Amino acid sequence: MSTHGEQIVAAARAKLDQELLGAAFAKPRGATTAGIGGGAIASEIGSRRAGKHAKGADAAGIVLGNPGAVGVTSSSLVTMAVKVSFGGQIKDVTEVLSEVP
Repeated sequence: MSTHGEQIVAAARAKLDQELLGAAFAKPRGATTAGIGGGAIASEIGSRRAGKHAKGADAAGIVLGNPGAVGVTSSSLVTMAVKVSFGGQIKDVTEVLSEVP
């Protein structure tokens, strides 16, 4: 069984001009809390936390996927939207969201 990083690198090959040197599965902090359905209060706390982190990323020119992945090439940071299987494996990179030198 391969790791998330290996799965992301393999799935991103057709979507990027450069080779990914490494990658990791990533979500904005609070995204899981917002989605677990623990009631309105937990959802609101998670949504606020995730929104706060997304605003910070936007200010830096970075778009975050949920679920998403972060990877590095020899010259840039890349963020991607990914498709995840029910078992938690990375199935596909659906879109390259941002590339920051």
